[in-house]
Amino acid sequence: MTHCLVICTRNRPDDLRETLESCASQGSIEDFAVRVVDASDTEAASRNASTIAEIPRINCEHVLYRGEPSLARQRNFAIEEYTGNYDIIHFLDDDVTLDSEYLKVMDNAFRQNPAAAGIGGLVVEDGRRPQDARSLLLTCFRLYSPRPGKVLASGHESPAQSEELSEVVGVEWLNGCSAYRSSVLRDFRCDAQLRGYSLDEDLDLSYRISRQHLLLVEPSAQMVHRKSPADREPGTQYYSDYIVHRFWFVRKNIRHPMRYPAFWWSVVGRLLRAQSARKHGHHEMRNGYLDGIKRIVSGDHYLLGGRENETF
Repeated sequence: MTHCLVICTRNRPDDLRETLESCASQGSIEDFAVRVVDASDTEAASRNASTIAEIPRINCEHVLYRGEPSLARQRNFAIEEYTGNYDIIHFLDDDVTLDSEYLKVMDNAFRQNPAAAGIGGLVVEDGRRPQDARSLLLTCFRLYSPRPGKVLASGHESPAQSEELSEVVGVEWLNGCSAYRSSVLRDFRCDAQLRGYSLDEDLDLSYRISRQHLLLVEPSAQMVHRKSPADREPGTQYYSDYIVHRFWFVRKNIRHPMRYPAFWWSVVGRLLRAQSARKHGHHEMRNGYLDGIKRIVSGDHYLLGGRENETF
């Protein structure tokens, strides 16, 4: 079984180097390649090329992406280019560190689960989801479900790849550091409307796939998400986009008759949580959410053009 590790990057040469080093450390499996789809500015792209040349232990190709920087479009480019040459396409962020047995475990998981279209491992983050994510309050506001990997009518999802799982579980979505069979990706793409950071592109792609195919989380395959601060959106802008993109996801994918009431009820829960929070940045969170609401109501966002004639 052949594997292609696709790393889409933009202006994070130091982070990319560390990620590539972890790819080069993969043990017990040789039949894999790494493809870096690079939308960086000239200087960072040059540094990335130098880094790849300095790591001869892996079959790594540096591909310059000439279009408008967009994680979704970069991943679509990789799908078009590589699904015909490899059995499994792995999407990795440019700021992750793979466990040395990650690829071996993923290879075994695909072999042992031939019906699985996609498999994700555990992604350990510095800012891991706190215990209150399991609280009755968040469940009430349709922000959380005790079932790992569940996508709710509100458009919000329960984590699986950041949970302490003891066995393989079936899920309705996978995050952006997951792998899919090439045979499945030939029929699916990331949404090419998405620009830049492409918030929720992973949720959108994987949820559509899960409507027709089996998705799994294999907890023995692990990586650390270092969560680089480089090239990220400002706080208020991020939270505004979060609300807008989640509304876009609901409108596009959720078919539950109460999807819009569930979404707006979840927004109330997010506002209450932001208002009561005492952590640094809670004002940015609240202001971002309020701005996102205004943009949804006014239709002032590129994803909201051509709105369906529905009451929400």
